[in-house]
Amino acid sequence: MDSLLTLHPADRGQRLLDLMLFCRKSCKELAHWSELTVEEFLCLGLLHVHPPSSVKELSRNLGVNASQTSRILRSLEENGLIVRSLNVADRRVEDVALTPRGLRSVEKLFEHAEPVASQMAALARSVFAEPGDGQMMPERRASPG
Repeated sequence: MDSLLTLHPADRGQRLLDLMLFCRKSCKELAHWSELTVEEFLCLGLLHVHPPSSVKELSRNLGVNASQTSRILRSLEENGLIVRSLNVADRRVEDVALTPRGLRSVEKLFEHAEPVASQMAALARSVFAEPGDGQMMPERRASPG
């Protein structure tokens, strides 16, 4: 199989764009299913994979500023999904962790997300496949407008 880098730049760009749009759409659908914003959904996932996290780490990993992170955490805390506490080693640092309810929610989210993740993996494989090598090509979509 040839590398994605050997494709014509327009084809390479289209394949990557298809994958990115599918990932974005899937994240939005999963967040909507869970009645969360995309940022809240991603924050819970980060806390599940890297517990506990500082507010600063979450902000950096989510790619949002401190004000946005504060708003995300306030919403999750009001819904009983996270708890904040002062870091034992450095009381200037606020740690964030999932509550038992938050953990159950994340586990349900991940269970619901498994089929979507399989679709993403298949699409990613097709992005890197060359026509004629037996891999399905992603559908071309009209650009959002």
